[in-house]
Amino acid sequence: MTRPASSLRVARLNAAFPIAALILATGCGGFHTPGPSTLRLTEVMASNDGAYLDEEGEAEDFVELLNTGSDVIDLSDFSLSDSVQRDRLPSLLLEPGGIVVLFADDQVEQGERHLPFKLSAGGESLTLRYYGDSGHRVVDEVRWEGLEPNEALARFDGSDDWVRCTWASAGRANGARCGPPPAPPPPPDDVFAAYTWPAPVPTTPLTLSELALSPAGFIEVRNTSPGTLPLAGYQVRIAPHGPNQPWPGVTDGVGLPLAGSLAPGARTTVTVAPTDTALLAQPLFEGVVSLFDAGGVLIDRCDFMRWPGGAALARAENPAGTWRFVTATTPDGPNTAPVLPSRDVGSYVRHLYTPGDYEALARDGTLVGQAAVKFLLDVDVAGGPLGYLLGSEDFPLHFDFVDQIFAGGPDLDRCDAAMNAEHRARWTAFSVAEYYCGQTQPPEDLSCTDDQRRYMMGTLVHHVGPDLHTLEMVSGDRASAAQMVRTFFDGAALSDDPRRYVFRPQSQSAVDKLRTVEGQLPIVGRNAPFVGIHEQPLNPGVAYGTLTFIPTRDLATATLGPRVVLITDSVPNDIGFVGGLVTEALQTPLAHVNVLSQNRGTPNLAVVDARTRPEFAPLIGQLVRLDVTDTGFSVRAAELSEAQAHWASLIPSGPPQSPARDISVRGIQDLRFRGFGDLPSIGGKAAQFAELYRVVFPAGCSQAALVPDGAFALPVAHYVDHFQASGAQALLTTAMADARFDDDPLFRREALASVRAAIMAHPVEPVFLGQVEQAIRERYGEDTRVRLRSSSNTEDLAGFNGAGLYVSEAAQLSDAGSVALALRTVWASLWSERAQDERSFFRIEPDLVAMGVLVHAAFVSEEGSGIIVSRSLHDATRSDIYTMNVQRGEASVANPAPGVSSEQFDYRWGRVPRRVFRAYSTFSEGEPLVSEDEACDMAYAVRAIHDHFRLLIDPTHADQYFAVEVEVKLLDATRRLYVKQARPYPFATEALPADCRSF
Repeated sequence: MTRPASSLRVARLNAAFPIAALILATGCGGFHTPGPSTLRLTEVMASNDGAYLDEEGEAEDFVELLNTGSDVIDLSDFSLSDSVQRDRLPSLLLEPGGIVVLFADDQVEQGERHLPFKLSAGGESLTLRYYGDSGHRVVDEVRWEGLEPNEALARFDGSDDWVRCTWASAGRANGARCGPPPAPPPPPDDVFAAYTWPAPVPTTPLTLSELALSPAGFIEVRNTSPGTLPLAGYQVRIAPHGPNQPWPGVTDGVGLPLAGSLAPGARTTVTVAPTDTALLAQPLFEGVVSLFDAGGVLIDRCDFMRWPGGAALARAENPAGTWRFVTATTPDGPNTAPVLPSRDVGSYVRHLYTPGDYEALARDGTLVGQAAVKFLLDVDVAGGPLGYLLGSEDFPLHFDFVDQIFAGGPDLDRCDAAMNAEHRARWTAFSVAEYYCGQTQPPEDLSCTDDQRRYMMGTLVHHVGPDLHTLEMVSGDRASAAQMVRTFFDGAALSDDPRRYVFRPQSQSAVDKLRTVEGQLPIVGRNAPFVGIHEQPLNPGVAYGTLTFIPTRDLATATLGPRVVLITDSVPNDIGFVGGLVTEALQTPLAHVNVLSQNRGTPNLAVVDARTRPEFAPLIGQLVRLDVTDTGFSVRAAELSEAQAHWASLIPSGPPQSPARDISVRGIQDLRFRGFGDLPSIGGKAAQFAELYRVVFPAGCSQAALVPDGAFALPVAHYVDHFQASGAQALLTTAMADARFDDDPLFRREALASVRAAIMAHPVEPVFLGQVEQAIRERYGEDTRVRLRSSSNTEDLAGFNGAGLYVSEAAQLSDAGSVALALRTVWASLWSERAQDERSFFRIEPDLVAMGVLVHAAFVSEEGSGIIVSRSLHDATRSDIYTMNVQRGEASVANPAPGVSSEQFDYRWGRVPRRVFRAYSTFSEGEPLVSEDEACDMAYAVRAIHDHFRLLIDPTHADQYFAVEVEVKLLDATRRLYVKQARPYPFATEALPADCRSF
């Protein structure tokens, strides 16, 4: 049977935009009647700023329709009209329960689902009419007054009532209530055969049970055999131990014989005298207690170091084998003493013997959202591997520990250029010998043999977001499958709970090797840490303030400030100054609110359902201390005195910052002949854009990046003229002289609004406006849309980059008055409430603030956009990893609509795999938005920009962690790569180590 063309069109529609199968009862009241007129309006958005995209990737206003009946509906039996009566809809068949989204963009030439009108966010009505045999009748309608950008008007749970909703749900069932959409599907991952840990069993016939050695006390053993055991000939021995030493044997150290006999399950102790432990010198107190039988065969042993005075080392009896330092001794009795919470671990230990050991060793690590403790196994030691756990602050590399502790090498200061070069040379030689089995360029599938390795190395990682504990080896390690298995079990055994760890491979070659041993150890896929995230520490810091929940839609009118710790339900695009921020929706590292938090030093994290979590819920409305670290957060009630001391510490010291301002330059400035040094006259954004014309872009993997032609700048001098002539400057001067400007947020808000209103009301000087319009005409013509972008002279001052503070506006000559309006709007944005608060906090002199304007052709037919940082945002020490966020079409990366996420991946130079995905885009349907070659092209462009800008800004390489942030576009069907913007990226001080480690 041949299907009608309309049915085929719906089939294609369903493939591109899946139709939800939602079966609702007919005759729901209101306008609804049974039969074909059961078509229903279910969602409207009149100001789409990236919440949903059409087939071209454009963010158009939309209307959603749902077939609530049991029959197929032909949309051509209906019309959808705004204030003007419209023709019938195209002939598209909608199955029962089917959903269709129509785009109100007045671009019917783009397809059948595009309507011949647009929607007004300010207020409008839509009417759905059915055309039957007896004429037409109204079957549904919706009216609204004022919809905010990305705010939907929707119906939920079959109700006739319309509800304003922050989260759009176009193309899928609206559900029972307004709420965030489900997360995009995680990147595809490897699945391995399951592993079941065997039941723990103690050594037999005897097992060491409790040790009291500092001060010297006793050693307890327990009979773990089924019968009475004569102890004659058995002995325990205490011996010192350390790196490069074999495990102590039956004649090493001090021997303490056992005597008598022991019933099944019974315990006995032998006394330890101070002379028996004399060789275990503090502070390391490093040694081994061994248990030997009458034939000198080793039965059990326990090794230790950094023994806390007065504590005992006791073995858990269920499960057997887990040792912990405890606060009291229990000789001849069950090991029930309380566990010692923490101890001094120094720079390394042999085991995690207190709950605080892991946190202490992980302190001062550089991974955001992860805690990590490196371990090293010396597998050449007779009798089994000797393991150590390394402090992140003292040993950022396994090599550093081996070189200093095992080889006796120097502690090299990496902030010294010569020492850093020596360190790199020694590290390279070590890597070749250990990771690469002696080969300088080993193939990916190479497997080391046991005689080629002395050390096996890995990391115990806690991924905070999904609360996942993994054991990982670096991606370049050519360990064999058998070596990975042994490393997992021996490394996990150094922890306090080996069974909670799973092995996570880092490369495809490791995955391939593990396929030969799957089922022999617990393994997760490479993307496991990016699934099921419920917490995200994004910017470390401490905040004091009243814990307050405010919905994101109400933030624009809310009174905020540095004494508010804010919880909000989604990720706001813009936010006033707050003491600390908690979003209930997950963020991306390059979201504007996180960049703002970094600039301000504001602690920022995402916690799903934060306001109902037990950590936050009881404290809402109270004064609290919020502490965000790289690996988590804590919140508690606070005293006013400690809060006041903290608030006082936030006030910047030193003289005010004076931005450079040059008002001698006037007229149209062709950016081909300007550069970074022109920032005082044309502003930061324009000056940085001008430098892009001077960058030599390499071809990358498939294409070289381009910079938009014809860009020009409007100097700050013209803003200064307009600011004075409009009366805005006088208004601001008067307002700032009033004490209420600093002390009263409502007074300041009204004063700044009057300043912006004066700028908007005053006409642009005619001669200058004519020059601007003529420059647009000569470069782009009458009908080309151009973008007027803010270019303040305050950008990129010390500790202040101004990202996201100001606005950009589109205009075109054929739209009369739009150029002047856009120009005034950009100028006025200099005095937004948030911009003033930011500059005031950083003590930027208001009299010298000015706004230039960057002008270039607007980007059209966007296939995608991206923001890339030339250093890892998840580990600032890694210059060989770029953080890339990419989004489809016109949807924003930095200012995403609520519930919309971008594609996020690490681009790793010289490593396999090159890309490690953390998340897919909301709009990618489970597939990458950019190809491997396109990611390569972006990376080469960013590297060229990084190198060019560093010569300008940091020619002596004084900034160990210099990076740039670059915005790119992929345009039209050719997917040509364009660079839109570049600027230095300042890492928050809290994200950087105190030394100069960088890899």
